[in-house]
Amino acid sequence: MYSPAPERWFDVVVVADTSLSMAVWKDTTQTLTTLLGGLGAFRDVHTWYVRWQDAEPILQDHRDRTVPPRRAASHGGTERGRRLIFVISDCAARGWRRPQPWQLLAAWGHDAPVVLVNPLPQRLWRRSALNLPAVRTTAPRAGATNAMLQFHLPARLNTRSGNGPPAALGPWQALPVASCTPRSLGTWAGMLMDADPRGCDAVLVPAAGRLSSFDAHTGQQADPAALTESFLHTAAAPAVRLAILCSHLPEITVALLHLLREQAVQDAQLTDIAELLTSGLFSVTHTSRGDPIMTFLPAAAERLRARLTTDDMWQTLKALDTHVAAQSYSPRNVPAVLKNPEALSDHAASVTPIARASEETLRLLGLSVSQTHADSRGLSPASTQVTQARAADHPTRFSGELHEVTEARLAAEEFLRDLSRSSPPAAPEHWDDIVLVVSELAANAVQYAPGPFELRLQRTFDGVHVTLSDTSTAPPAPRPYHPGGGGGGIGWHLIETLCNQVSVVTHDRGKDVHAFLSW
Repeated sequence: MYSPAPERWFDVVVVADTSLSMAVWKDTTQTLTTLLGGLGAFRDVHTWYVRWQDAEPILQDHRDRTVPPRRAASHGGTERGRRLIFVISDCAARGWRRPQPWQLLAAWGHDAPVVLVNPLPQRLWRRSALNLPAVRTTAPRAGATNAMLQFHLPARLNTRSGNGPPAALGPWQALPVASCTPRSLGTWAGMLMDADPRGCDAVLVPAAGRLSSFDAHTGQQADPAALTESFLHTAAAPAVRLAILCSHLPEITVALLHLLREQAVQDAQLTDIAELLTSGLFSVTHTSRGDPIMTFLPAAAERLRARLTTDDMWQTLKALDTHVAAQSYSPRNVPAVLKNPEALSDHAASVTPIARASEETLRLLGLSVSQTHADSRGLSPASTQVTQARAADHPTRFSGELHEVTEARLAAEEFLRDLSRSSPPAAPEHWDDIVLVVSELAANAVQYAPGPFELRLQRTFDGVHVTLSDTSTAPPAPRPYHPGGGGGGIGWHLIETLCNQVSVVTHDRGKDVHAFLSW
C-alpha cells in the first residue's frame, strides 16, 4: 500500500532591493531570509538582488549572475508554480515610480505567488511608489499564483479614470503586500496556503504598470522648502531630531545616521532613519569606493539649521568623536588609513566621513583642529584624545597685572559693540553675561596662573565664543562657596551657569578655556 507523503512544495527566492534607503533594512532582510531557511517548510531559500541602473531594475541571482527578469519565476529548472517570490523593498527608489518594475512583478505573478514585503511603517507606504489602489484579495485554492487571486475592483475604478475607461487600464492583477510583522505575514500565508476566505491586503497593478493619475506629481520637481515644512510637521519626533542634528554636515552617509541614532537620539528606531531617507530632502552622489554620499538640499538645510542650537552641535561632536576614537582601536581589519597632519593618531579610512563631519562641526562652533591635549568638560575622554580645539582668530594679549582684568572687560565690551551693529543680541542680558564671564576668566588667570594671558572673542552661528589662554596647565576646579565666609569660590560656578558649554584644553604652554554663550 502506498499513501501520499508530505512534500515541500515551494522553493523560495527573496528578492532584496539594494537602493540607498534599503540599506537601513539590510539586517532585517538577512533575518527574514534566515528565518525562512530555518522553518524547514521550503525546498530551498536563496537571496537575489534588484540593482538599479538609471532607474532600470537589474536582477542578479544568489551567484551574482544577471538573470533575465521575466524568467525569475522558473529560472534554474524550477517547475512552473513551484517557486515562491518574496520582494523586500520600501518602494522609495526613483525606479519604482516607473512602470517597468511593476510590470515585472505582474509577469512573475502569472507563474508564481509573489508578495511584496515593505519594512516601512504602514503610515509611510502612501508616500512611496506603493500608492496603487488598495484592495482585499482572496485565493481560490492553496498555492494560487497572483494571476488567480480574486478581488473586487474599487468603485472609483469602475467609472472613468483620468486616462479613459477602465478597459484601457486592465487587466488588473492583485499583488499581496505585507509588513515585517508576524500578524501581517501570517495573514498572507494563511491566504496562500490555506485559501483563508478572509484574504490579505494587496494593491492592484494595471497592465500599464502604473496609473498616470497616481504619478502626475512625479514629473514635477517637488519644492524642497515645502517638503521640509511637511517633514517637520508630520514626521516622527526622533526622525526630525536626526535631521536637525546632521543639517550642518556637508556629507551624510547611512553609517553616520546610524551613529547619531545610537549616540545622540537613543529613542530613535530604524523606522526613523528610514523616514528621513525617504523624505526627499537629500541629493545623492554615488561613489565607486564607498557608501553613497547624501547632501541636504539647500532649502532643506536652511530650514533645519534654523532649529539647530549650540548644545545640539556639541552633542553631535561628542557622538562623532567618540566613534572615531573607538574605531582607532578596533580589532577589525583596516584596509586603509586616514592621514591627517593635524591629528594625534591615524584612523581607518572607513571613518573618513565621520571625521569630516566632526571637523565641520568644530568649524561652525568657532574651533579648529590642532595638536593639543584636551581635558574638556562635557566631552567624552575618547573625544578629547581625538579632536582637539583651539580658537583660530587673533587674540588680545595682556601681561597679567591685576588692573588688566578691567582691560579685558573693556575689550569684550568693544567687541560686543561692534557685533551689535550688525547683529543685535536676542536678549539684553546676553551682553551682561558675556562681559561677566570674561571678567571672571580674566580674574582667575591673574589670581591662579601668574603671567601673561590672551583673550579671544568671536561670533559663532548662534552665539559668542570666548577663549582665554593662560600659562597654567592646571584645569579650573570649582570650590565650595560660603556666602558668609568672604573667601570667594563663586566665579567658576557663575561661568558654568551662564555658559551653554565650557571646555578646557591643556597643552605644553598652559591651557585654553573655551566658553560658549548665547547672543
